[in-house]
Amino acid sequence: MIRRSLRKLRSMLRRFRLWLGANLNRRSPAADQAAPQPPSPPAERDRSVLEGQRIAIIAIVKNEAPYLLEWIAYHRVIGINDLYISDDGSNDGTEELLQKLADSSIIRRLPPPPTEANRQLAVYKSAMDSHRNEFDWVAFTDVDEFILPDAPTLKQALSPLLLSRDVGAIGFNWATYGSSGLELAGPQPVIERFGSRGPVDWSVNQHMKVLVRSDAFRSVGKNPHYFELNSGYAAVHPDGTSINYGIVPGLSSVVIWDRVRINHYVIKSRREFIEKKMYRGRADRVEVAKDMSYFDGHDRNDESDPIRSELLSMTKEEVARIESAIG
Repeated sequence: MIRRSLRKLRSMLRRFRLWLGANLNRRSPAADQAAPQPPSPPAERDRSVLEGQRIAIIAIVKNEAPYLLEWIAYHRVIGINDLYISDDGSNDGTEELLQKLADSSIIRRLPPPPTEANRQLAVYKSAMDSHRNEFDWVAFTDVDEFILPDAPTLKQALSPLLLSRDVGAIGFNWATYGSSGLELAGPQPVIERFGSRGPVDWSVNQHMKVLVRSDAFRSVGKNPHYFELNSGYAAVHPDGTSINYGIVPGLSSVVIWDRVRINHYVIKSRREFIEKKMYRGRADRVEVAKDMSYFDGHDRNDESDPIRSELLSMTKEEVARIESAIG
């Protein structure tokens, strides 16, 4: 009796499952028509906007042939593929190297700077006049400056700020590196050879280099460390706090390394400083050549802080790809 009841119950359950499946799979004629897709979630929309943004660098260089490929490769690794470079009268093979890179579409060459006191700012202004519609954001940096995000790419590190329409500029403080006790240049990349820097609160690290939104750019400033913005845009640190300049515009009142900073390899080894820095002069002013007091004043190696190993490996790989491309 019990067995018959169980068999009857199982039979009823099978019939119910068949009925349920048929009704769930039944579609009305209206359902067969193309239904509008639901709107993308905000995170997905933001990701799409972020991926579409182009970040560029504008730079002026002089006699940087030993360092140029590493610097370009490094910034390509962190997601900056649009590099606009002007040569300031190099005589060490830099100009020829730049032409090879331009011929391979790895960089864009800018005209040489005019013969005026602040050639650097003149190049920045001319480049923005000609190319500002080709990118969304642009950093103005030198070849001894390496933008260091705390994420694999600059976009990932700065995504909330890049998506904020109120942000017109993001300032990156220096993290200034010393010579690490090296007397001579070596075959390794700059970011590998020099792994010790001064402390975060060292006053020289108040210097900033700026990533500017193209739509916010109004004009160059009085030095390469800040830019005038159109009304309605804010200048912020990478953590989103407002930049408060000290007495000199371009020097922040506090040093913030959260999210992004600039590793500044300003002196390198003693011999490199003597050969590359002492007699070269500067593109942002007319000045007497640097002497060894400048080297000694910047040769602080208080804290060991080497570049991330994966970033170093990827940079070396990208250098090899560039070398293969330019022949």
